Amino acid sequence: MCLQCVSRMFLETQKRGKMALTDAGIKALKPRAGRYMVSDGRGLSLDILPSGKMSWLYRYSFEGKREKATLGGYPDLTLWKARERRDELAAQVVGGKSPAVEAKQRRAGRSTNPTIREFGERYYKEQVIRRWKDPKAIRRYLDNEIFPTLGEKSLKDVNALDVQALVYRKRDNGQVQAAMQLRNVIKQMFAYAIETRLAESPRPRMNRFQVQSLHRPAPEIKQSAKHKIQPAPHPPASYVSSKIALQLVDDGPFEGFSA
Repeated sequence: MCLQCVSRMFLETQKRGKMALTDAGIKALKPRAGRYMVSDGRGLSLDILPSGKMSWLYRYSFEGKREKATLGGYPDLTLWKARERRDELAAQVVGGKSPAVEAKQRRAGRSTNPTIREFGERYYKEQVIRRWKDPKAIRRYLDNEIFPTLGEKSLKDVNALDVQALVYRKRDNGQVQAAMQLRNVIKQMFAYAIETRLAESPRPRMNRFQVQSLHRPAPEIKQSAKHKIQPAPHPPASYVSSKIALQLVDDGPFEGFSA
């Protein structure tokens, strides 16, 4: 039987969903006038260009959107290895990561697990400088408060208690407004981390800022009624164990500051 006939029979059978790709079937595929793809199943496809070049693609759905990732060329990446790679990326999707975004960040020379200092610099460059008329205040909070305390920690490892300790330290020193501003800077930075998919969205919170204070009660400080310091309530264990510090800096009044 001629090779062209084998290719035609393979494609017709494959379209009917009766078989996945095989090495013999791939070798029988021929380029056409236009680009076309042949599926191996579970999101893995072979992309064939008019030039005859073949590449593996993994297509999947992430957060309701269709995305795709290029795995490599055939025959350098064999059918068996392409399936293994497909399964690895599928596990990433289940784990809440976008393979396409991860690949884009690697190409841009960005770490997919940056430190607070690394991501803070990115946030300052991409968001603060472009959107703030006077970014000096944000720069001071980064350099004087956030980086010295949390700078070397991985973004994904910072938890609610880390943020609470930093913000409450300023509150307990009587710098109420500064503590609220610091909270807002951290909130905006983590919101951008979620937008760039370097952090996950926080789980639904129970009560805002239900985190036990790490410090002794704040000293008596003359404050206006608006900023009267109140003790923080005890947290549920599941809340404190969250890896997303944004849970601590959600919208609304900061615990310990009356609205």
